[in-house]
Amino acid sequence: MLKELAELDKVLIDDIKLIESIINATDDLVFFKDKAFNYLGCNDAFLKFVGKQKKEIIGHNDFELFSKEMATIFRTMDIEMLQLNKTKSNYEWVEYPNKERVYLHTQKIPFVYDSEGNRGILGISRDVTELHLAYKEIEKQSFEDELTKVYNRKAYNKHIEELLAMYERYQYTFSILMYDIDKFKLLNDEYGHQMGDQVLLQMSTLIKAQLRMNDYIYRVGGEEFVILFPHTKIVSAQKIAQKIRRSVEEELKTIENKKITISIGVTQVEAKDTADSIYKRVDEYLYAAKNSGRNRVVSGESN
Repeated sequence: MLKELAELDKVLIDDIKLIESIINATDDLVFFKDKAFNYLGCNDAFLKFVGKQKKEIIGHNDFELFSKEMATIFRTMDIEMLQLNKTKSNYEWVEYPNKERVYLHTQKIPFVYDSEGNRGILGISRDVTELHLAYKEIEKQSFEDELTKVYNRKAYNKHIEELLAMYERYQYTFSILMYDIDKFKLLNDEYGHQMGDQVLLQMSTLIKAQLRMNDYIYRVGGEEFVILFPHTKIVSAQKIAQKIRRSVEEELKTIENKKITISIGVTQVEAKDTADSIYKRVDEYLYAAKNSGRNRVVSGESN
């Protein structure tokens, strides 16, 4: 019997060593915690991440090893996982001791760690920084107008829905401005499309410089652009619109001895607005500006 137990112990020890070899061979961070959120074990990659030896980790919790901000994030996820008793997954930016920041995909899995049936946390974190940054670059390109480097129509469609949702839920007011270049077709015919592209590019650069940090500009058509002003009432948007109109007229010198102007429509979000209704309204104000002489701002209120 004793011989059989000794052989069984040897098998268990060999199994444990094999498991340790496997988890230490991976670059993923692997760690174990008990129900009190104290660490029971971890692999070599996790030790490198924390910048400590294993004896400094076992029996300690996240608030003793990480910043309060990071530890709070980890603890919140641990609590949710244990309460639900099912795997939780999330993405998070974390910082190594050498200040290197990485983007981790973390899965936390409930597991029984003793004979009394107590449940703890098995965590596996994978560094997906390169993949995340590549995705963000692709996303940026999909939302960016290739010529002018401002946002495109796809980005506008996404952001206007977000602003409308915030208005409906919290009554966060916003305004919208639409402009296009006066007699742009004639300009293209006279100077060529390459020069027309330069006008669009330089104008976009000039106008972006007039905007505040939280304002967003979009190219929604050939020479038609929209600007969204979050948390902005119509009066303020009108002032910015006039500033933009004057800067184009006075400062845009793409074509020598050629004055280029824009017409602008402005409106503010209203109750029961949809993406279609607010776009239609600002478009109507833009064409009112063009039909009343061009190089002017028209909105739902006096200018």
